[in-house]
Amino acid sequence: MSSRRLPQVQRLTATEGTVILVRSNKIHISMSERVIDISSDSVSARSRRGFLTALTSSAGLLALSAGSGAASKNPRTGATLRDTSEQAETEIPPYPDDPFIQPAFGIQYLLGWENFGWEAASNGDIQETVLGLHPDVLAFDQLLKYEYGRIDDSFRGYRRQFTLAENLNLPATSGMNVHIETDEEKAQSRYGPVAEESGWEFPDGTPVESPLDILGETFDGEPHQTEFEFETLGTPSVFAPGSLELLLNATVTQFESGYSGFFVDGVGVFRLHGLDFSRWARSAFRSHLGSLSGDKLSTFGVDDPQSFDVHEYLRENGLAPEDDADPREDPVFREYLLHQHEGIDGWFEDYRSHIEEEFPERTENGDIALYANQFTGNLRNPQAPNIYVSDSMDMIYTELFPTGDPASDVNYKIMRSVGNFSKPVIAKGTLSARSRSLPEEMDPRAANDTFQRFQLAEAYSTGARFQLPLTNRQGYSEEESVTNWVNGDGVVPEELSSFVDFLWAHKRFLTGLEPAGDVALVWSLPTHVWRQDRSWDFGGDDERGPVDAFTGAANALREAGFTYDVLTFGHPRLWDDADQLSRLSEYDSVVLAGVECLSDEQVAALRTYLDAGGTILCTDAVPDRDSMYRPRSDVKPLFERDGAAVVTGPFDRQRESEDESESPLPGALEERGVEPARRTDDADIAVHAHSQSDPDRTVIPLVNYDYDPESDSVSTKSEVRVRLPETADTEAAVRYYSPGETTDLEVAEREGSRRVTVPKLVEWGIIVAAEAPEDLAPETSEGSALDAIEAARASIKQADERDEVTRADLVVGNSKAQAAETAMSFEAYGQAKAAAAEAIDAVGGRVDEGGAEAAEAEGENNDDENVSDEENATGGNRSETDDDTPGFGIGTAVTALGGAAYLLKSQLFGGGGDKKSS
Repeated sequence: MSSRRLPQVQRLTATEGTVILVRSNKIHISMSERVIDISSDSVSARSRRGFLTALTSSAGLLALSAGSGAASKNPRTGATLRDTSEQAETEIPPYPDDPFIQPAFGIQYLLGWENFGWEAASNGDIQETVLGLHPDVLAFDQLLKYEYGRIDDSFRGYRRQFTLAENLNLPATSGMNVHIETDEEKAQSRYGPVAEESGWEFPDGTPVESPLDILGETFDGEPHQTEFEFETLGTPSVFAPGSLELLLNATVTQFESGYSGFFVDGVGVFRLHGLDFSRWARSAFRSHLGSLSGDKLSTFGVDDPQSFDVHEYLRENGLAPEDDADPREDPVFREYLLHQHEGIDGWFEDYRSHIEEEFPERTENGDIALYANQFTGNLRNPQAPNIYVSDSMDMIYTELFPTGDPASDVNYKIMRSVGNFSKPVIAKGTLSARSRSLPEEMDPRAANDTFQRFQLAEAYSTGARFQLPLTNRQGYSEEESVTNWVNGDGVVPEELSSFVDFLWAHKRFLTGLEPAGDVALVWSLPTHVWRQDRSWDFGGDDERGPVDAFTGAANALREAGFTYDVLTFGHPRLWDDADQLSRLSEYDSVVLAGVECLSDEQVAALRTYLDAGGTILCTDAVPDRDSMYRPRSDVKPLFERDGAAVVTGPFDRQRESEDESESPLPGALEERGVEPARRTDDADIAVHAHSQSDPDRTVIPLVNYDYDPESDSVSTKSEVRVRLPETADTEAAVRYYSPGETTDLEVAEREGSRRVTVPKLVEWGIIVAAEAPEDLAPETSEGSALDAIEAARASIKQADERDEVTRADLVVGNSKAQAAETAMSFEAYGQAKAAAAEAIDAVGGRVDEGGAEAAEAEGENNDDENVSDEENATGGNRSETDDDTPGFGIGTAVTALGGAAYLLKSQLFGGGGDKKSS
């Protein structure tokens, strides 16, 4: 990113007695009678920006982005929030629109925990290693905690991670769980000060005496909580004021500190324990009833909403958990359940709106991102909030632990659909010997590089991304983990680094993807809204039925070689599915698997689709409920028409299945003229289909699931035949890209279809088809890319010789130049030229559009007379000192300089306070 100059005059108020003035290019800090004047001539613009950014998060120096401090209340929950009236510009790296590669975690590596298997590495080595993974974001989503009413950032891993991001000028992320600790003493010490300052009150106006009073409750009055190995965490009610305020405080603090993304963990826990019967929830429902018309209230049999108690109503009408009746047949219960879903949805809407109000400029520019753990896991416990909260999120983020068997592609496809195929989909997941899902044959002590390559192949083939865990999570040793990208010696194995090089170099074929499968598989929010409640155990033995039908259909389609996408059917009061319904016409067939409920709009869309000649298949049973779980009978007639049919199971997996019976779903599709894309009879090979525009291209990734965890290897496939999608014009150019080689493929006409044969498939490969050869060509010429690389090397050399940049800037510049040269080996000339431009920018140079020689760096490097010789020795030269290992020597520096002066020195001349010149 090019440098922006600070405003000519800007006054920043920090703590009492401290005034910060920014005039022209000079920073003045006045603390009592001490004045430190640092001229911009002696430091890079990035160092100056880094100081200003870090200043917002330190020891009470609030904040470049802090406002007037006037308080406002959330109209729905009563939470007290600050109103920011003005914000100052900073140069915090913006969160990218579509982050392609994200290194994550890595505390053990960054801090050098030798007892966990990672040796201490120098700053330079860490920076070069991370940059070698071509990161767009450093996703350090370690969950923050409260301590004595403040966000706890005392763990030095937080600071170390942020310092790394700052040195590399990369956006960084932070995060927090919606849970709170249930230990009374901890709860009082951590959240008590917030509760006291905010003055939380119960709906009747009495004060909240304990932070635990904001927890949701079961029907029996027990708190909603989850038992973990080392602690018990409670789930707040979304209708209680503190639940939103705690998260907002953490988010604002981290954005002010310089983070660009914030991660909300625990979305599903708001419903994981079932309905909330706390006084907060029951009071909110009374208010909701009071907003309804008299006619609507009469359908519920409610005369006086303000005195209505839903808990008493359910017990008196035999609808309590211990009763035999199904409460979903009762309209009041249905309204209560749906109102709680609306409460969760509104909670996230409020969360987003307050962050937008707090950071209007950064929000308008798209510089910050909010995302949440929309956990899909293995789909055994689907939570409806994971779908509808997506409207409040900037990306779709899922915790997933892919092992290869069973396949996880359907999870990624659900999340892509939930994001309306326009929001980035990112998955995280680490596996260790402690993981129940880890294949028994896998040796955690082995490298397992093939397994990690496969994880990325499966995710990126669907249009999603998978984070690269530098190391597993805190507390895991190297021997316990099988998903570490960094070995104990600090090195990323060549098998992994070369694979991510291939991924990055071919970014143009893996971004801007639109779904282009032949079959649409429907994931139904109306069905899952009514399928689960922990207290009542809805569905009994068949509770898993809809999920099993859905995953079974996905397995049958994949293993038979069909290209399929997931479309999500929404709920009229929770999530708008107009975009999804408009896409139905793009598919040869629509499969309703495990769908029990359909809205009126969805029935109408399916009827229109059938009228236009489409094919609809339904597994086992025709949907017979509407979106409010009321019986409906107008769907069954649709399946009496030509083009629609009910297919009866079983839908067992064929891959490695002992049952030789075949799923009836593929045969039913072929009977109706829908052909599989993969013509090779091999259930281990999955095929996906996407389209791109400008230029128009068809992208068909192939993934090999024939993985042996014992040997960490895949069985190489050869002569894989694939049918190309039908287009208006026959493609004139088809090429196959794989980590091993790039091959031009010949198109053959067979049985009315155009087919190609892939010579070799290891983990994965990408078929790209276009109407003209030039549509497969790189975005720029080889000569232009080479000129840009030459200019980058010259600019780096010039900056190095003149001591114009910090060591960290040189590391970034050299790493970007090396990446450009790597891209040349893949003939990815556009990526090469872009990386070369980033290298030039890192060291303060510039290059014109044609890749001309680097221009003179802006300004000469003059040592400022107000900077001491000691500071010049640590910050001016770029050689590493003996102390250039992870760690922070804060105590002595703070004592000698005072808090603000220490921050100034550490940020301008060394980053971490340990005399490292990074």
